[in-house]
Amino acid sequence: MQLIRLVGDLHTLSMADLGKLHCEFTPGDVATVVLRVAKRFEARALQAGLNLTVDAGPDLTVSWDFGRIEQLLANLLENAMRYTHAPGRVVVRWRKAGPGVRLVVEDSAPGVAPHDLAQLFVPLFRADSSRARRCGEHGSGLGLSIAQAIVTAHQGGIWAKTSDLGGLAVTVDLPLTAH
Repeated sequence: MQLIRLVGDLHTLSMADLGKLHCEFTPGDVATVVLRVAKRFEARALQAGLNLTVDAGPDLTVSWDFGRIEQLLANLLENAMRYTHAPGRVVVRWRKAGPGVRLVVEDSAPGVAPHDLAQLFVPLFRADSSRARRCGEHGSGLGLSIAQAIVTAHQGGIWAKTSDLGGLAVTVDLPLTAH
């Protein structure tokens, strides 16, 4: 299963590099997709001793590829859960921001060194290999790169900064209507 997932991740990144990441934009609600993805992670968060909360924003109708947006949110939540120590917190929120939507996934300690923040979206980059070993990390190192590719395909922006919770905050700005 890990090999199949790795091949799929590499294919996604290759298509994004070629500017051919396939997206099917349809109208839908931000809350529906965020809550659906967060629900998939609830049991895992409890088992890991983490408090996963969704800070619900307003009802917003958008035109996105919701399969890709689910993949984006799942990658961000996977990353947050993998690197947050118990008892910790993971928060997902969205808001209307200018002409678009701002999604934020942030977590509590441990954080990422400030000098590593800009490189987090580089394929295979690991901020701290010892941290990965401590957390039992077995990912491909492609999740944030794929998240960036999905955001780019939606004409949006993504960046990471230190979270006020002590960990990492990944912010995604997306237009209401991607095409």
